[in-house]
Amino acid sequence: MVNSMNPGSLPSRTPKFERLARQHMSDEELRNWKNYNNFTQGAVGKRAILAATRAIERTTVPEIAYGKKERQERRRLQKRSKNTTAKLAQSVKRALDEGNQAKLRRATINFFRSFDTRYLAYCIAYKSMSRVDRPHIGALAQFAADLDPFKLEIEPAKLIYKKHDWACAGQKKTGSLRTLLAFGIHHRARQQQVLLLLKVCLGDFERRDQFCVVARGRNGAVQRAIELMQRDTVEFVAECDISNFFPSVGEGTGCFAPALVLQELLPMLPRAVLESTVLASGVIAHRALPGGLEAPYREIYARTGIPQGSVLSSYLAEFIMSEILSCAETPPLGDDMIAYVDNIGLFAEDADDIRNRIQLLVASAKGSSFGSFDLRQSQTIRHKSQGFIFLGYYLEWNNDTEQVKVEVSDKNKLKLKNSLNSLLARCHPSSSASRELLAENRRNVRQSYRSWIASFSLVPDIDLVGRTLFAEVLRNQHKKTRRYFRNMLVQ
Repeated sequence: MVNSMNPGSLPSRTPKFERLARQHMSDEELRNWKNYNNFTQGAVGKRAILAATRAIERTTVPEIAYGKKERQERRRLQKRSKNTTAKLAQSVKRALDEGNQAKLRRATINFFRSFDTRYLAYCIAYKSMSRVDRPHIGALAQFAADLDPFKLEIEPAKLIYKKHDWACAGQKKTGSLRTLLAFGIHHRARQQQVLLLLKVCLGDFERRDQFCVVARGRNGAVQRAIELMQRDTVEFVAECDISNFFPSVGEGTGCFAPALVLQELLPMLPRAVLESTVLASGVIAHRALPGGLEAPYREIYARTGIPQGSVLSSYLAEFIMSEILSCAETPPLGDDMIAYVDNIGLFAEDADDIRNRIQLLVASAKGSSFGSFDLRQSQTIRHKSQGFIFLGYYLEWNNDTEQVKVEVSDKNKLKLKNSLNSLLARCHPSSSASRELLAENRRNVRQSYRSWIASFSLVPDIDLVGRTLFAEVLRNQHKKTRRYFRNMLVQ
């Protein structure tokens, strides 16, 4: 018997673990999801707009009475959820270690069907959101009760286009922009539920040379690079990265669908959960307009691989990179690597050692079981005294002082100036701009500037560098704008 919702799909008697996400949905649920998805992809007819509006109505949060009794119940639920989640995740891990497929599938389905695991996921997702975007905390229990991780999520993610570090203002040629997704509470909870299980099943896989983890991060990677450049045994440096890393996960593997590829490599995840939570193809995305409206996106956005911006995608990226780095370590060459997501810094005494390591990395990335990745050398191999750019910093060894000079790369200085120029243009006082709008635009300028300063905290006198660049941009602004922000810089 063929599923009436999707003629030609797998039979409805397909085991639950292998069913597609759409096979878990009713005709109406699937129709609503498709209507909203079609609208965000450019179907802007009146009928499509009405259908999309009806489909998203269920995300409206009603008013909630929340007092002392409700707070006590929330704490009790959260404590119980932690214990239950730990037990259910361990059951999946034991079944995985035993190699018992039937037991593994039962344990996995119990984990995702559990109210407690869903509630804990919502609590974690709630804390990860900004205060402005958070729903009422009293709604989390109802959200957890309503969530079905085996079905596609109708909550849209916000599509954001961000310039690469080297992209100039106004540049829109192919490859100059990267797409990120900003997720709401429901998507975040789905991701956290999967993450709670993966962390138990995959264990501690991070290598010492991987830095995209809590308490290490980008600055930790740069500090490690500085330490390596100070060694007498390190003379040459280079950097590699993987182009289109996130969209390539699960792709390029012949006729197999990405969900099948990932299910083979991550056997603890049902196919429907992979489609609804892990892969970008199951995420509805839109671009936000002023006033909270939604708009179909016009730029090309291929929903392939895993979505960049998801906490789950970041975790999987580290897992995949760990595999690529480990496969490239044979035979050992005596050099050192630093990996931050898909960026790899290479350090060695001889340029040939780095060249050989790059060849091994290229082969390892191309032959990865998670997809065919295109790893390339982003900078020429150079002596450490010539300097090189690593994660936005410019690092150069000084033979006289025997110290590493740390600066902001010219590309990132230009990035700040372009950003400030764009934001300051909205701070021009005019009769049509309200005080509230002008104040908000000024806050955006301050926030962007302070965020840039914080991202380069390893640079000595970064405050002076930032003020100098800000002053250069202010010269071409309106006199009232110059006066306001000059006073801010003096403070």
